[in-house]
Amino acid sequence: NSIDLAWLELSQPKYKNLLQCICATEEELKRFRQLIVNLVMATDIFEPDMKELRNRRWDKAFHRNEGPRSEISDFSMEEDKNMRATIV
Repeated sequence: NSIDLAWLELSQPKYKNLLQCICATEEELKRFRQLIVNLVMATDIFEPDMKELRNRRWDKAFHRNEGPRSEISDFSMEEDKNMRATIV
């Protein structure tokens, strides 16, 4: 698919410096690829199953019964924000 083709192109030696600027570590590279895949999947508005999945993920991230911050989870506010961004 197009994501695989684009990733293969970005992995070519001629883009080595660019990729190293974007992702300094292997962990950052994996996260970058995950973000790209999620971005493309999130824009697939014509697939009803994907829309339903996105809606469930949105509800999980933003429509929980929130009490005081300490009762929500053991996450810090930053970790909680990152988790929500990843879910959606």
